[in-house]
Amino acid sequence: TEYRLVDYLYQRRNEDCSYEDIARDVLDLVLPLINGQAKADHATRNHIQQVVSGLRDKIETESDQPDLLKNVRGVGYQLVSPD
Repeated sequence: TEYRLVDYLYQRRNEDCSYEDIARDVLDLVLPLINGQAKADHATRNHIQQVVSGLRDKIETESDQPDLLKNVRGVGYQLVSPD
């Protein structure tokens, strides 16, 4: 799962990737529709957060102060290209 996620984020580097997009495209989940929009539930978000945490441990110098794999509040994540 980590490999699929990092590949997915790399293909979309510097773009916001929503929890819903990650759940659908990386985890192959079918999400429930709420008001006509697919929404990731709490358990799905937690699973994605755990996978991201594992990735940060591997790719970040300081995983608690990420430079490459950023949280986009209320949306999901973004893989930032180093300068």
